[in-house]
Amino acid sequence: STAYPAYLQQLLGDDYNVGNFGKSSMTMMKDNDRSYWNTTEFADSLAFEPDIVIIMLGTNDCKAWNEAAFRADAIALVNEYKALDTNPRIIFAVSPNVYLESGADITREKMSQVIPVQRALVEENGWESIDMYEKTEGKEYLYNADLIHFTDSGYFYVAQCMHEAITGESFVEST
Repeated sequence: STAYPAYLQQLLGDDYNVGNFGKSSMTMMKDNDRSYWNTTEFADSLAFEPDIVIIMLGTNDCKAWNEAAFRADAIALVNEYKALDTNPRIIFAVSPNVYLESGADITREKMSQVIPVQRALVEENGWESIDMYEKTEGKEYLYNADLIHFTDSGYFYVAQCMHEAITGESFVEST
């Protein structure tokens, strides 16, 4: 499937240069072997000298949830981008829904621990945000059979949501 940044580039057009610095299965939390902090993608994202940063991490953190570590590391990550010379606009994304009910590391119930903490971080720190949990509520049809990952249509929808967050222009969603 096509990652949402590729679709976002199409939607935003030539006035923007969208970099994709995402990496599958990574966590916001520093202290584990799947930490985004330890990836070349993270280093590359800082070197990209962005004007706008979208942070959408948290789903994989529910596998070994630690609220205090998540809070501290989310704030630290936002501060890493705030410290850049480009003084980028930072959009913190509340994680999308998960529709898998049981039998995996990532379930709807486990995500129910993460979402309120992400929303509280946004509120407490005055961060600009996009609530992808809310935007994907009732949209199971955008997900693959695993009920965790998006289909191509789902990634296009995520790109539309991010386009709206960046530009303030919304798309009329066809149902």
